[in-house]
Amino acid sequence: RGSTMSLSPRWKKIITDSWGHKLRSALVIASITIGLFAVGLIASMQIILNQDMTQGYEAVNPANIQLVVSPFDQDLVDRVARLDGVRQAEGAADYSLRYHKADGTWEPLAIQAFPEIAGKKINQVSLQAGSWPPQDKQMVVDRYKAGELPAGVGGSIQVEMPSGGTRELPLVGIIQDQTIGAGAGAGGNFFIAPAQAYLTLDTLPWLGLPDTMNRLYVTVDGDTTDPVHLQAVADRVAG
Repeated sequence: RGSTMSLSPRWKKIITDSWGHKLRSALVIASITIGLFAVGLIASMQIILNQDMTQGYEAVNPANIQLVVSPFDQDLVDRVARLDGVRQAEGAADYSLRYHKADGTWEPLAIQAFPEIAGKKINQVSLQAGSWPPQDKQMVVDRYKAGELPAGVGGSIQVEMPSGGTRELPLVGIIQDQTIGAGAGAGGNFFIAPAQAYLTLDTLPWLGLPDTMNRLYVTVDGDTTDPVHLQAVADRVAG
């Protein structure tokens, strides 16, 4: 004896409505399919972008430890480089001056100066236009806020010295520095960082600044993602 299958009223209505409104049903199914595809695509893109950003940042050999300390010379850098757990150590001078805009106003200019700028290995930069590294009494700027400067590559930027006098610095290049905002005390504030300039350490006295370093950059051996390991090396460096 044959058996019969009974459908509930709910399913009968679903089948009837779907069959009676084929176009609308097809649109609903297509919308759901596209939505699921879009969600999967967005999730995949996020994974790819995160991987690319991580790999791109690691490629510039970013500092694992940054210390702002009282003025020091190359001897301190050399001693730190020999400490257990330290792979590389470099020093830099960080100062803040102001540059003269075309409209007559003055804006902050963050300066980083390096003793051996051509051989800089930590926080490496990529050249976007012009030349790198700058020579004495020249400057290179990061492309971030480069468009706000009164001159481009080949021009000069008027910089105010601590004494109130001014100097004209030829702008010879534009670079990309992926570590802006990652400095000690910066708190990741890339979007509020001032224009960034890069000089030789020997240029600083010409600007009325001391030619000593005040920021120490360190990369470490071993697992650079282990906070316990990083803190142990940092304590060794600071001690």
